[in-house]
Formats: sequence, C-alpha cells, structure tokens
Amino acid sequence: MILNKKIPHWYCRYILLSLWLLIFSLESYAQYTLQGNLFIQDQKKEPVIFANTYLLNTQKGTQSNLKGGFEILDVKEGNYTLVISAVGFEDIHKKIHVPSDSNLGGIEMKKSISLLPEVQVITHKSGKQIKKTGSVQLIDKKEIEKFNYTDINNLLAAKPGVSIQQEDGFGLRPNIGLRGSGTQRSAKISILEDGIPVSPAPYTAPAAYYFPTIGRMQSVEISKGSSQIMYGPITTSGAINFISSSISETFNLNASLSAGSFQTQNLHVNLSEFKGRFGYLIDVFKYSSNGFKNLADQNTGFDKTDYLLKFGYRSKETDRFNHSIYIKALFGHEMSNETYLGLTQNDFSANPYNRYLASRNDQMKTNNKQFSIHHTLEFSKSVQLITTGYLHFFDRNWYKLNDITDQNQERIKIASIVNNPTIYQEHYKALGGYSSNFTYRLKANNRAYSSKGVQTQLVKKFSAKTIQHTARLSVRYHFDDVDRYQWTDDYQMLSDQMSVINYGTPGSESNKVAYSKAFSGYLVDEINIKKLMLNVGLRVENIFAHQSDYGKQDIERTESDLVIKENAVFALMPGIGFHYAVDSSSSIFGGIHKGFAPPGYNPDTRPESSLNYELGHAIQKNRFKSELVLFYNDYANLLGSDLAAVGGQGSDNLFNGGSAQTKGLEYQLSYLFTLDKKAKLTLPIQLSYTYTDAFFENSFESDFDGWGDVVSGDRLPYVPKHQISTQISINYMRFSAHMTSRFISSVIAENSSDRPLYIPDYFTTDLSLHFALKPQIKLWTSITNISDEVYNVSVHPAGYRPGMPRAFLVGVKARF
Repeated sequence: MILNKKIPHWYCRYILLSLWLLIFSLESYAQYTLQGNLFIQDQKKEPVIFANTYLLNTQKGTQSNLKGGFEILDVKEGNYTLVISAVGFEDIHKKIHVPSDSNLGGIEMKKSISLLPEVQVITHKSGKQIKKTGSVQLIDKKEIEKFNYTDINNLLAAKPGVSIQQEDGFGLRPNIGLRGSGTQRSAKISILEDGIPVSPAPYTAPAAYYFPTIGRMQSVEISKGSSQIMYGPITTSGAINFISSSISETFNLNASLSAGSFQTQNLHVNLSEFKGRFGYLIDVFKYSSNGFKNLADQNTGFDKTDYLLKFGYRSKETDRFNHSIYIKALFGHEMSNETYLGLTQNDFSANPYNRYLASRNDQMKTNNKQFSIHHTLEFSKSVQLITTGYLHFFDRNWYKLNDITDQNQERIKIASIVNNPTIYQEHYKALGGYSSNFTYRLKANNRAYSSKGVQTQLVKKFSAKTIQHTARLSVRYHFDDVDRYQWTDDYQMLSDQMSVINYGTPGSESNKVAYSKAFSGYLVDEINIKKLMLNVGLRVENIFAHQSDYGKQDIERTESDLVIKENAVFALMPGIGFHYAVDSSSSIFGGIHKGFAPPGYNPDTRPESSLNYELGHAIQKNRFKSELVLFYNDYANLLGSDLAAVGGQGSDNLFNGGSAQTKGLEYQLSYLFTLDKKAKLTLPIQLSYTYTDAFFENSFESDFDGWGDVVSGDRLPYVPKHQISTQISINYMRFSAHMTSRFISSVIAENSSDRPLYIPDYFTTDLSLHFALKPQIKLWTSITNISDEVYNVSVHPAGYRPGMPRAFLVGVKARF
C-alpha cells in the first residue's frame, strides 16, 4: 500500500492567504437576492415545485421548494433574462433588472403536456432550450461540482449505458464506450465540444488521444439511440457533447484553487461578461500532479493547461434580423510521465503502484489549438440559420519503451515480456534495470493531426392544422488528416539511469500521411401531434479516405517507394424515434436507426454497420423520477482498430470484425426526501444500473492481439455485464455532503483459447463535503476511493495497471 505524500506547508499557507484576500476583497461588492413564488395558472393556484430557475448565460440558479418559492443568491446589479422551466409547464423567459426586480412576487406557470417527454438541454450558444426524444442525459454544472472531478471516467461512470476502461488513474486518455461499443481510446463514439467534432481526426484516425478537459465544462450531454442521428460520423453507439463555459450577461469572475494527495494541484479562473452587444470570456485551467506510482523517487505525474478565449457579438433588438457571432480559441498543453508498460501479475499482487525502472524516460507531450466561429441568423421566430466554421490542430509525441533486445539480438516487445515473464526471464529482469547488456528501444510516436470544416443548419418551424413541425436541414464539409513521422532511439541502463547509445532518424520507423474528405448532412423533422411526438430523420455520409505510405527508407518523401491506399464510401442512415405522453407523469419512447462508422483508407475494410433499437419508459412525478430503457444493437460488421493502447501493433488500421450483438437495459432512479417543512434539509438519492450482453456472432482468427482468436459467443473485451452506481446527498442550509459508490463487474480483457484474460470486479466509494463560508465563497474537500481499494483496471497496453488509491483534495471557490 502506498502512503500519500503530504501537502507542503507553503501550499497550505498559500491557500489560507488566498482565502483571506478573497474574503476581504468581496466585502466591496454589492450583492442581491432574487426571489419569487411559482404557482399553477388555474383556480387552485397550487405551487410549482422543483422548477429549474436560473439567469440566462450565468451560473446562477436554483430549484423552487415545496411551496413554490425560490431564491437566487449573490446577484449583482444589472439586466438579466430569468428562465423558469418545469416538466409539464411552458417555459418562461422574463426580462428583469436587479435590484428593482429583486422580489418578483407570484409568477404563474401554464400547463403544457407536450413538454413532458423531452429531455431539456441547454445549448452552449444562446442558452435556448432544445428538446429531444430518445435516450439523452445531461450532466449540468451543479452535478459536476458535487465532486469536482477532473477525471471524466468518474463523472460518466454514474450514467447508465456508459462503459469505461481506466488507464492512468487521472483520466488523461479516457477509454469510453456506449452500449457495448467497446472502449478502445473512445474511438467508437462521437466526441464533440460545443457541437463540433474534437477527436484529432474523427474520420481518418478516430482514436481520441486528445480529450476535452472536464474541469472547464459547464455541462455534458450524452446521446444514445435515435437521438444521435444529428451527430457523426459515428452513429452506432452514441455521442458525448461537452459544453464549455458560456459568456455571462454581467461581470462574473470565478476562481477555484485546490490541492491534495500526490502533490495534486488545480487552478481554475473564469472571467466573462457582456457589455452591451459585445461579450468576452477568459478561462484558464491548470491541473498537475506528481503521480501515485513509485519509480525511484521520480515524478510519474503530469502537468496540463488549457487557455480558452471567447468573444461574442449580438445585434440590436431593433435590427430587422436578429443575429449573433461567437468566436472561440482554445490553446492546450500537456506533459505527462506516462508509460505503456504495466506490471506482471505477480508484481501487481506484490505492489500494484510500482513502475519498472525501464520506463523512467517515458513521456507524453501534446499541443492543442482549436478555433471556431459560430453565426446565428434569425429571419423570424420560425426560421433560423446556424453556421459554424472550425479548425483544430493537435500534435503529440509519446516517447516510450517499445521493446528490449538481449546480447543474442533477440528483440522482444514489452507486452510479451510482462505477459510471459518465465519465458523471457532475462528480458523481464532487464525491466528492473538488472542488466547492462540489453538494449532498450524507445519509440517516438510522433504524430500531427488537423481537422477543419464548416457546417450549417437551417431550422424551420411550421404548423399544419393541429400538427406542429420543427424541421432541421444540415450539411457539413469536413477534412482531417494525420501525419506519422516516427523513429526509435536505443538506450542502455547504466547505474539505474537510461543512457542513449544511438539516436534514430525521424521518419525511419513510420512515415505515412493519411487524410479523409467527407460531405455529410441530415434532414430531421420533429412532429408533434397532441401527446405524440415523432422524430423522423435521414443522415448521409459521403467519404473519400487516402493514405500515402512513403516507407521507412524514404524519409525525405520523394515518393520513390510510395504505397497508396484509398477507400470511398457512401452511406444513408435513416432513423425514427417516438415519444408518447401516457399521462401527466409518465411516457414511453423508442426508436430504430441505422448505425455507421467510417472504414478508413483500407479498400478491404467495410464500414461498420448496425441496426439499433431502443424502447423506454419514463416517470416523473413530484420528487420521483425513473427511466427504464431496453436496447439492442445488431452489428452486420463490427470494426476493430489496431491500437497499441489496447494490445495491438499500433498501426491504427481498421479491420472487419464480422457480426456481433450488444443488448441490455439501462435504469436510473432519483428521489428527493425533504426532512423539514421548509425543505431546508433535503436528502436526494440516485441509482443507476446497466446490464450489457455484448458478444461476437462468428468465429475467426484475428491479427489483433486485443481480440485474439475469436469463437462465436465470445464476449467483447472491456464491456462489463453489470454496472451499478448510487449517490446519496445531504443538503442543509450552507452545508452539503455527497457520497457515491460504483460497482463494475468483471470483464474479459483478451479472448484466448489457451488462457483468456479477465479483470476482476471492483467497488469504490467517493465522498465530498461543501460549506458556504459566504454566498460568494465555498470551501470543499473530497476523498476518492475511501476504502483504499486496490483494483486492476486493465491488462493493456502492456501489463496490469492499478486504479487510483485513496486520495484527498481540499479546495476553495470564490465568485465576484
């Protein structure tokens, strides 16, 4: 068991001094409380409870209590738009001024059955609410701040239908799947930020070595089933859309500082406001740690920084056409001392937090730049045109141990060594630095990605008698590429230090350029007929993919040894979803759609193709909410990806996996206990459960080591059958406490007729405590993995890897 390192005294003094300065400075800011009472527009005037009430484009909001009353604290003087929404009622958008409108008195809400079935999602651009049928979950800012997770795995694990494969314990490179899709570098789902694809090359190389930083997000939207037809290019499993911080209507400065175990430090500063028609946002997020693994007193952690800038412009209300422009720029950098080298099973059992000495020079460096411009033009209340242009550059070099060569020139890869330490005894000893006669080859996995495109959407609302339509027509042109220019260096181990003996030539290990051009679009019509809502749509993808392999000898790329591969595909993906309001508190929904994933540049590879079905039932009555969904995905062709991260050779080539099935159910439940009449003491509880049965339907010999020799009926790797998450909270006045527990059942890591590899199930619990010292200042602390559970999360890329041990964090948040 590892002992957590103590927080240095200077850092504690720094936090206390910062807290004192914040308290002192905040005294000069005038703050007001916005309050009102909500009631139903009828003769009885009954209160509307648990209505979402917030100020548009701010992070200030609350829910109405059992008497319909609400209070929004810490509101500065200015003009706002108050938004009130509740299931079964029409939304309210009310222009107010603080402090003159601080006490709003009674507010009537009009019933609307048609709003019952829809999941309400706050968009990152305008704050307007769009409504979706199907399986959609929204993780809002309030939920994100319960535990202040910086590891996206911990946040998503509480949602049904999401499977994760941890790797480094900090969530730097998540492996996420939806509904049994597989987790391999999140390559089987569409990842978006503010509605824009953000995988480095989503068509050419979808493996997400870049992933949005959850710490700077204001919400996360998870779409599954027919609800994802508007996303792409991958529609077989689902999409995750990260919504970054929006520009505040008034001056808003948020600062957060935390520190804890393993010298972990986190700083987040967010400044934004709209002044008249112009707005701006500056967001800085810095996250670092020394790591929790032991490597000869060497730092095994990371340092990660994001800088986000936004500029906004809105037309005058008197203009003929309302329009707005938002410009976004993001700059990110990461340096992490991470490795592909895990442990043998015996070494993991003895000390799971050790690292072999041979991995001491392993390091990942990334640079990320994103730019986008978003324009919204409203011709009328029923016609809107939304256009976005985007540009993304990402480069990374993961410099890491690849193989070891002995004095007989026998070169063995690290995965083979840790999986067979008795066969390769001398190579295994060399991992610990016990021999100077071995050559350690480190590979520079140097790659540069770019992604660019423009997408536009026309929205038209119209009615035909009692039928209401909302039609969306969208087109997108996209281009992305990846440039592999890799090499290897040779080292020897001298006095426990890695000493280079031969520098390789850049391009001599891998020298390829690949790109994809894609024209895509969709047409979706949302049809409302009394209690019934239909969502009918069609998506199209027209893709041309190309790879130029210049060979390991032609490092100047003269095309003397050029090998070209090309592939083209045209695909139509229809889908239909429905929702029916049974009564005022329950509804049923379902859908069917065709799934698709691009096949890459290999002409022998077919697109991933599936038929996906879902059927669900939802109940929302007062304090009680529940949802049950049955899903069934029938793959005609399941694609695999040759990623070193999941046990492959690292070529990133896609290959056909044949037919497969994933089926199961998702269930989530929540209930709010109120323990006093004024609802000041509340006890919210949440439960989610996922059952997934994912297996191959045909037998074949796979060249991909992560699948092995597949026999019909074999389970898909890293897809747990059972996942359970519970959360219980206590809220009283200025204090709140939250505890969440997760159970993940065992998974198969690698199919093999000789010895299948399994990862045992595990159970972890996290706790967080919050106290509002003042309305503007909150103190918090958290403990992850309270029981200090030792658990294995993966046997890939090369060996057994542990989850994070018990860790503490303490922090302070302030708002100006």
